[in-house]
Amino acid sequence: GCCAAAGRGRDRGSFPRGELAFPPVCCGAGGEAPGGSAAAVGNPPYGEIPADRAAAFDPDTTNNVYAQFVARAQELLRDGGRLSFVTPTSWETGPEYEQTRANLVESGHLTTLVNLPYDVFDDAYVDTAVFVWADTPGEECAVVDLSGTRVDPAVALTEAEPTTFAVAG
Repeated sequence: GCCAAAGRGRDRGSFPRGELAFPPVCCGAGGEAPGGSAAAVGNPPYGEIPADRAAAFDPDTTNNVYAQFVARAQELLRDGGRLSFVTPTSWETGPEYEQTRANLVESGHLTTLVNLPYDVFDDAYVDTAVFVWADTPGEECAVVDLSGTRVDPAVALTEAEPTTFAVAG
């Protein structure tokens, strides 16, 4: 079964394989693989992948580390799983993120998108968003846009009226 390899090392610097790093989550009692994790939540690193490391990543996804994390997390989820990451907003409109957008819309659906105020991180100026993606069909996405504001997100979200958009697949 998939858990037979649990505890063995993996190549340094490679993305962790769920069945090796988290056997109780990814493997059933008999060692069978139910298809991955039920959820992934995180704030992946941002930045361009160095040219000497690019061969280790998905060539169909842009060379930004966070987009690679999104793509890999989608692969590691079991059917019906959910993914929520804090990422830069560049994937929403940037031409080099066309494949990232397509993956998020065509292989499941965005359920929630919150564009955060520009100063949400004290030590970095980067426009960020939180999104929730579900590995299930869906037709609507609730969107809250706090970008360009100085509103505390915790306060703003309790008062926000999300706009619901139809998601084109």
